[in-house]
Amino acid sequence: MPEFQPARIAPELDMGVYLHAIESVDHGTGVTIADARQPDTPLVFISKGFSLLTGYEPEEVVGRNCRFLQRDDRDQEGLKELRQALAQGKHCNVLLRNYRKTGELFYNELYISPVYSAAGELTHFIGIQHNVTERIRAEEETRKALARERELNEIKTRFLRMVSHEFRTPLTAIGGSASFVRDYGDRLTDEKRQRHFVNIEQALRRMNGLLDQVLLVSRAEAGKLPFTPAPLQPVSFCENLVEEFTHTYPGRRIEWQASVDPAEAYLLDENLLSHILYNLLSNAIKYSPANEPVDFRLGRERDRLWFEVRDRGIGIPPQEQRDLFQPFHRASNVGQIQGTGLGLNIVKRSAELHGGEITFESEERRGTAFRVLLPAAQPTA
Repeated sequence: MPEFQPARIAPELDMGVYLHAIESVDHGTGVTIADARQPDTPLVFISKGFSLLTGYEPEEVVGRNCRFLQRDDRDQEGLKELRQALAQGKHCNVLLRNYRKTGELFYNELYISPVYSAAGELTHFIGIQHNVTERIRAEEETRKALARERELNEIKTRFLRMVSHEFRTPLTAIGGSASFVRDYGDRLTDEKRQRHFVNIEQALRRMNGLLDQVLLVSRAEAGKLPFTPAPLQPVSFCENLVEEFTHTYPGRRIEWQASVDPAEAYLLDENLLSHILYNLLSNAIKYSPANEPVDFRLGRERDRLWFEVRDRGIGIPPQEQRDLFQPFHRASNVGQIQGTGLGLNIVKRSAELHGGEITFESEERRGTAFRVLLPAAQPTA
């Protein structure tokens, strides 16, 4: 294939013919001519299409270098290639982020062609600008959709893995106790028979709890998780929760402290707050040694309440902290400790429905502290 030669203006054609050809180009396309013989390669001509595309009139841009279209957005890969082509007097085709006179961003697919005189002197550069913003946005939406699909597939894989692992234990317990009672029930004492029934009930409660968590996340994903704030005294709420955990986990210490007036009420969703604190406290107990206490604090900073749960447990590996709130995600160091990987996702969603947030700090083998901040909105009199 013969090498493409730089354009040369044919002397036998009237300049008006060239201008007519340029202005006949689709108005969605801009055409510019820059003088390569002058310092900084200023524009000497712009088409009507360029004015329509950018909002600039000829008197505003002729005599200026085209770089004003980038404004302060100069760190672009395409600009490096463009500068190199201009320096070497070559063709190039690049994608640039440009800005209209109004400041609105548009994506410019720019084609630059050098013009040489009959004597071989580089005299001008012709630029063709195409607005490809819609194409770029469509491509970005496609990329986002593909990324979302990959994320959903990963979540689905995690879900199946969780179901396979977490449901197997209670199902095994149910099957074992039921079979034992069926085969040897007539030989069992009432006490032993009752123990097997208790095992079955506990396993069923565990399975119901797992299903409740899955359904809760599903409703949150669909935007159907209700948020119904009502006056609530957080101090007494937390104290009741501590008492419940003390009975559920005998021998475990929760060191509770509040710096909020017990009589003060705030607009909080009791159900969502229960999800937040139950998950944080149960995780702290689950992932820390039995002889170590769990710190539970409640306080207020200006217009926000904060709830803090701190443990002295296994901690979270640094490389996995980014995905901590993803559904079905569990850290690699949890070993055989049971869990769904849904609790922290539920905590985050419940906090965000309040208009709040959750932060944390963690160090492996030293422990983790979670802090939930919620708006300290109080009922009007």
